[in-house]
Amino acid sequence: MSGMRPICIIALLILFTLTGMSCTRSNTGSQEGGKKVALEFVKQEDTYRFDGIPETLKVTNVTSINNGWKYNIEFDSRHGGYGNRSGQALDLVITHHRAEITVEAGRVTQAIMDGRWDMINQCFDVEIKLAPIDKVRVYTMKSNPPQIGVYIKGGLPDGCTTFHDIVTTREGNTVNIKVTVQRPRGAQCPVIYTWFEKDINLGTDFAFGTTYTLNVNDYSTTFSGILIKGEGFAIYLTRDDIPPEKMEMLSHVDMADQPLISIQDIITYNAQTHEIKLTDQAFERIINLEVPVRGKSFLVCVDRAPIYWGAFWTSLSSVSFDGVAICQPPGPQELKVITLEPGYPSSSFYHGEDPRNNPAILQSLEQSGKLIKKLSITSVEKLPRSFKGYELYSWLEDDQWHFTLITGTNRTKTIEEITSGEDYISETGWVKIHVVGLDAIKEVLSRVPQNELVCWCDELHIGHAGHTDLQLPPEQIVNTIKEFAEQCGLDLTGIR
Repeated sequence: MSGMRPICIIALLILFTLTGMSCTRSNTGSQEGGKKVALEFVKQEDTYRFDGIPETLKVTNVTSINNGWKYNIEFDSRHGGYGNRSGQALDLVITHHRAEITVEAGRVTQAIMDGRWDMINQCFDVEIKLAPIDKVRVYTMKSNPPQIGVYIKGGLPDGCTTFHDIVTTREGNTVNIKVTVQRPRGAQCPVIYTWFEKDINLGTDFAFGTTYTLNVNDYSTTFSGILIKGEGFAIYLTRDDIPPEKMEMLSHVDMADQPLISIQDIITYNAQTHEIKLTDQAFERIINLEVPVRGKSFLVCVDRAPIYWGAFWTSLSSVSFDGVAICQPPGPQELKVITLEPGYPSSSFYHGEDPRNNPAILQSLEQSGKLIKKLSITSVEKLPRSFKGYELYSWLEDDQWHFTLITGTNRTKTIEEITSGEDYISETGWVKIHVVGLDAIKEVLSRVPQNELVCWCDELHIGHAGHTDLQLPPEQIVNTIKEFAEQCGLDLTGIR
């Protein structure tokens, strides 16, 4: 008998274990067991955990299915929406939810809330399909640099359908835009056709003169590129001929389709004086331009991107201008040069920072080989004529004779102005050139136009004296310079 006890005990343990397993299966597979699983699932789901009201949670219906049970569970939330809405703007409205939870073999296999929210995957249980496209329009965005924009008007076939997503891809010169809408799967919805509207930024990488194909779902069209890669420095008029007093921010101004002055029209651009020497054809366009007395706006651009704006002005105008101006030449002239100047009629009317030395502008001109830092006396054939002639000054320094030729004016000049500072040669205006030695001053005088008045001044003509003693050189040097000036056809005066 004693040998039978261990066997009986083992048998009883096996029986208890099988009984326990049977009870466990019975609990999880039973209606009540499935209910507990379904309720616990809802309590742990993000929507309920975020703002569910516990006292409203209840099971309203149970349906037997092949392998389990389907439970209808309802509860209220303190706000609208689904899932974890942390950081979102919330509607402060009590929202009632109805969840349909399927439990099979003690496990939730499907859970849909309000016929649209997948509680397992935390996303809407919707049908996604291509949107019907009613209208597509390609336009140039008012930006710097200009960008291509696309306006899309699509349809919403019924009262449950909403906009879903836009996906843009590009293959070479073809742009594909996939627009989708969504609706609750299997929902019965009112037949009400409405629309949605979207604007898409395609960016800047669309070369001028190239035709591109745009496909929006089953809608297809073409458009032309706007970005002139490598165009460099150029001056454009405004598309709508906006007068200077009505000019807005550059991002709100449309430019003309073609430049008034392109990099090909420019022979040289002087970074010191901002004078632009033009080809004959380009200069003719400028003198034939219709410029009102209140100016004609232009845009200075690099690769079609506006950098700053200014205005063409006519010398007949008595209206002042506080921006960058190009004074229109009155007619044909020997020098085909225009100047970007601060203010009209003088720089005293200019306000704000000077945009003319913008690095992008200077870099573009330098890369194209058009930029010169400043003119030297050897780089000009003739200096400009001066209404007041020229003034010549001389002084002895370190046993060498120094000379400065400067544009004549009614005002007196300071000793610092005469003897210091860098050279400045404008082909149309102000000139100041400092040289050392007899041969150097002869080179300068050879560039002065014939019959021009040159007054050789001493310190009595200076505004105030300084440490430098302005004086004429020895008679031999004076006579040599005088004879050379006569050979050049110059009227050299002031020599005593």
